[in-house]
Amino acid sequence: MESLIRRRMQSLKKLTDNGKKTISIIQLQGYVQNVSFKFEESANVVELARLKNLNLPTDYIA
Repeated sequence: MESLIRRRMQSLKKLTDNGKKTISIIQLQGYVQNVSFKFEESANVVELARLKNLNLPTDYIA
């Protein structure tokens, strides 16, 4: 089963065309801010091993 974090990241990547477009976020005080998200390539085996030493939630590692 695909993790919630992975689904959210894929949605943001698609909505922003991986950083080429912005989306509007409404802040708590009603202020609208335009943001984008750029995602890098997946981590390799060595990088993942380093992440596991940080005690991150399993969704982050996935």
